[in-house]
Amino acid sequence: MADPLLRIEALHSGYGDAAVLHGIDLAIEEGSAVALLGRNGAGKSTLLKTILNAGPRVTGGRITLDGRDMGPLAPDARARAGLMLVPEDRRIFPHITVAENIALGAHAARPGVKPMTMDEIWALFPALVPFAARAGYALSGGQQQMVAVARGVIARPRLLLLDEPVEGLAPVIVDQMAGEIRRLHRDHGLTVLVTEQNLSFARAVTDQVHLIDSGQLVYSGSWHEFDADPTLKARYLAV
Repeated sequence: MADPLLRIEALHSGYGDAAVLHGIDLAIEEGSAVALLGRNGAGKSTLLKTILNAGPRVTGGRITLDGRDMGPLAPDARARAGLMLVPEDRRIFPHITVAENIALGAHAARPGVKPMTMDEIWALFPALVPFAARAGYALSGGQQQMVAVARGVIARPRLLLLDEPVEGLAPVIVDQMAGEIRRLHRDHGLTVLVTEQNLSFARAVTDQVHLIDSGQLVYSGSWHEFDADPTLKARYLAV
């Protein structure tokens, strides 16, 4: 059997002396769409940031991409290996245009891989076309999130990590974002790992679900299996 695209083994990480993740084991198959769910503070964002080496300190375990150990690699090298994180806070540059913000992501393309053209990006995100020349500071929250996702996919990553992509967005924008993520997964074969509080959005864009609680994975399965056990939602997701 072929190795998964991403394998995480016995991963421990945190910030300073504060441990957040405790022995995470996770495998992401190429072409899959996976949701990581949990309460605020459960460790979802820390796991995504650890995968990209973007802040947390690893104290044990291993992360491999296509069998390649990511341990020695800095965040920019991990991006050029095919990992791309769209962070919760979007990080849109305020004084350059939408088109310029998106184009910056092309610098993370893997060796030998041609980034998407802007025409391809506009076809994937048609709602951004009227705002191509607008400065980042003049965008709504939903528009900023679309720009962040577009910037994340322009380099054709192997794995797109989406951290709370629809938090605080209006329902119509949530539906629009779900359609865009589904198209990227279905038509472009993009592997996706999504952390999300919005269960309906997560269900709409993924096929598998993992639950994290207090820095440990406590459940892995399909949405059908998740729905068959109503205690899971009450135990690990209820506020």
